[in-house]
Amino acid sequence: GGAFTLIDESYNANPLSMKAGFVSLGARSVEPGGRRVVVLTDMLELGEHSRALHKGLAPAIVAAGLDVVHTAGAQMRLLHEALPTALRGQWRENAAELAAEAAALIQPGDVVMVKGSNGSKASLVAVALANLGVTEQGNNPSNSGAPRATR
Repeated sequence: GGAFTLIDESYNANPLSMKAGFVSLGARSVEPGGRRVVVLTDMLELGEHSRALHKGLAPAIVAAGLDVVHTAGAQMRLLHEALPTALRGQWRENAAELAAEAAALIQPGDVVMVKGSNGSKASLVAVALANLGVTEQGNNPSNSGAPRATR
């Protein structure tokens, strides 16, 4: 349906790197009609503070000026519920369910960052987004449908 920019951060996540990613995404310019979209999966190995650390990401997202937040995972549900209603995108139980809806998560002109712990399978969403508009032969049917991926 149109080009978008994909930032693949699907291999590592902790509260500090999440917040840095939000600031970076918030500073990026978007094309007319585009949005700053973040897709997040659970941060793992945070111990007894996991719930508070996930929920505590909401103020950083608001401060960064992001437009839509899609989330997957039990811990990210806490963030989803803590966000202002206008920022809430999709929440699914796991990354595979969110990846299955990849085309519905974005619009032409969006800048999309996928971030999450490797163990929470954030890469499934990044791969699904990267493959939008790619034919079975691996060729993009038109340049307008190709994501511009950065890492």
